[in-house]
Amino acid sequence: MPKIDRDGINIYYEVHGSGPPLLLTRGFSSTSAMWRGQNAALSKRRTLVLWDMRGHGQSDYPDDPAAYSEALTVGDMAALLDAVGANEAIVGGLSLAVNIDQPQAFINAVLPFLDNLDARR
Repeated sequence: MPKIDRDGINIYYEVHGSGPPLLLTRGFSSTSAMWRGQNAALSKRRTLVLWDMRGHGQSDYPDDPAAYSEALTVGDMAALLDAVGANEAIVGGLSLAVNIDQPQAFINAVLPFLDNLDARR
């Protein structure tokens, strides 16, 4: 079970397949397990990165409310991409995951991939 340490908080993640990275996140109260039905199809052409947010699934459950925020969630996602060696990625999500109010972080993660998409075909 790979985990990254984010200031003493262990964040669980899984990596499947190979190819351009696709980081999938999910809604509040769900875990990375919700994507298992899509693993085989999505990991055929992509490095699929699944993870559990703080306080969910196999990640740590900090008691301090200050350990939870949108900024920390985006930071966790960036750290996960670093951990798997991804300089860029497509980020997909469901529910709460698509409402994170950190657009620059997502632009920085997604635009380099989109800019090079035609060259990769």
